[in-house]
Amino acid sequence: MKDYKALALEEYNSGETTAHHGGKDGRPFWNGNSPQFTFVPAFNFSKSMRARAYKFTAKCENGEVYSFVDSKPTALLTPIWKDIKPGVVALTVDALDDDGTVLFPVGLRTFYKCLPFQGRDAYPPKKRDYKECAKMALKFVYEQPFVKYWLENGAPDPTYIYNVYPSKTHSSVINALTYYAKIEPTAYENAIKTAKILADYLLEITYKDGAVKGLPPTYNKDCYIEQNNGIKHTAEKYDGQIMLLYPASVLKAYLNLYELVKEQKYLDAAIEIANYYANTITSEGSWPLVISAVDGKPIAKNLCLPHGIADSIRKLYKVTNNPTYLEVYNKAFKYIETTRLKDYNWEGQFEDTPLTHNYENLSHFAPDAYVNYIAEKEIYTSEDIETATDLIRFIEDQFVVWGKHNPLSLYDSSEYLYPACLEQYYWHLPIDGSAAAIIPAFISAYKITKNDLYLEKAYTLADMITRVQNEESGAIPTYWMHANCSSDLRDFWINCHTGTALCMFDLASFIETL
Repeated sequence: MKDYKALALEEYNSGETTAHHGGKDGRPFWNGNSPQFTFVPAFNFSKSMRARAYKFTAKCENGEVYSFVDSKPTALLTPIWKDIKPGVVALTVDALDDDGTVLFPVGLRTFYKCLPFQGRDAYPPKKRDYKECAKMALKFVYEQPFVKYWLENGAPDPTYIYNVYPSKTHSSVINALTYYAKIEPTAYENAIKTAKILADYLLEITYKDGAVKGLPPTYNKDCYIEQNNGIKHTAEKYDGQIMLLYPASVLKAYLNLYELVKEQKYLDAAIEIANYYANTITSEGSWPLVISAVDGKPIAKNLCLPHGIADSIRKLYKVTNNPTYLEVYNKAFKYIETTRLKDYNWEGQFEDTPLTHNYENLSHFAPDAYVNYIAEKEIYTSEDIETATDLIRFIEDQFVVWGKHNPLSLYDSSEYLYPACLEQYYWHLPIDGSAAAIIPAFISAYKITKNDLYLEKAYTLADMITRVQNEESGAIPTYWMHANCSSDLRDFWINCHTGTALCMFDLASFIETL
């Protein structure tokens, strides 16, 4: 049996396996706002005309100090990385003169050095089969009071807060219900009936004319009655705006429902959304991230990271065989290839997060998707393998935690559970939906590279999902921030829960092919 802990440690300490460090081959430095590192980093510290060399000094959390000298202030920390203990690190880089005297500092940086992967056996075993975990999770959605409210009243529950995000929330519930209907015959009738009510409601609130005709709204501030609430206020703040990532989620939900009921109106609605994307795609292959619902004009310069849009449109292509949709799919991933693969500005894009400048708020979802995109090819080139490996290291480096969390986190991280995956720099917290996105990326990395260390990492994260799942209700908590998170379900997002359930089904299906 392979020693996966030893293999992970070898990768952890090597300067050859760092995560896309800046400066190499003219790469930009993407890590100016990075709070943590698993692999050897390098920083964009300023070069001085007076300096003859640079001394790097790292002070560990336990007081130990390690140093080395290099000719460049942007050198990798490889000479001391294996000695630096996991924990908070204070790094100073000083300019030196000819005789080694310190002239002045050119760089200061505090960051958290993460623990490397410990091997699957270092953690408790899974609590249940992945497929059982997924089925329990979908049953939980089916039995939720706010879901039953749709069936009983034909309208959104005014006491359910996340109804203010209709495209995200309603589409995720439709996806959960249609999947649950396929695996639980006793629930089929009510699940499909409820899904249709949700879909018909989305059709009802879809914009009927103008530049955004056919698009469902991103926000619906009037369907939640509580006034003094942050999420309600977010929906009010962005009322009248459409974040163009989210109509694609509704498109996919319509297709999932159409697959079961074959009602033309759902296919027609999906086609109308797809045609909007096809008619408005930029020459580069993306769309404005946020537009006005009044005139369809961009509200900011930010462009979509369009992987989700592309995947939804490809699903429609498989139904219609319309070559236009395949063209849009390919063009969108080409945009990622020609822009984000070059600059690594993997912007976090969420409907409740402010728009950001370059490298302020990175996230892992687009890199995950691009690794999955590569994995779908029939033949992998050496460039494909190199790109996928680079991306998966970036993902792990910045967003996967195998041991204790960064104490410099947004909140007190002492009780955060691990192993876990973090969402974005602005919300660097352990989220189930992030694990559900990174697990498939690890599986894809395995398919591309045949390195089964990635399988071990995927299984380890999936095992954790079974351990945090509520054993009675089947709920998978959104936030893994304390020991009883599965029972109090603080800030529970149904879309994250549904995505995690479907990830576990997909993982179980993949294992059956091995």
